[in-house]
Amino acid sequence: MSQIQRPISAAKPLGAVLAALAFLIGLAGPAGAESQIVAGSGGDLTELFVSNGSNAVVARIEGSDIECGVSRWVQIVMRDGDGTKYTAMGGCYPGDPASGGGWHKSLERGNTLVKCAFSLKYNTTGGFWRFEVPRTCLNKLANRIKVTAEVVATASPGAAGPTKWLARG
Repeated sequence: MSQIQRPISAAKPLGAVLAALAFLIGLAGPAGAESQIVAGSGGDLTELFVSNGSNAVVARIEGSDIECGVSRWVQIVMRDGDGTKYTAMGGCYPGDPASGGGWHKSLERGNTLVKCAFSLKYNTTGGFWRFEVPRTCLNKLANRIKVTAEVVATASPGAAGPTKWLARG
């Protein structure tokens, strides 16, 4: 009987395996932002979506249509575990801008006004407000936050939240 000799394949060195694993993990990139959807508690606010991104906190508040000419405010409140709280708010007053009418928005930390630009837009097709607050505006806010939302100064005020604790992406 004759035997066929097969060479035993050499085991891959542990270093090569670890290098390949590190390469694959590097391709995955950083973990994404944590996000959550919370149902509204009635009124003009039906749903809140929040994403705690590495560069911005993005919130989408779904609710009734809003047109400039109707006094209505929408706001999100972002807070962390040590009590730091930021409120981003915006609304529209009837009348022309020269007399104080039109869209207005502000950002506060506690009761102090923060001079920092953020975006607030209303999507009439989708029926939602979209906040995007840059993390550079929220420099005292920790990485883990909870967010609530409110629609105020309307015949049907509504609220949503708070979200669970959301880690920054």
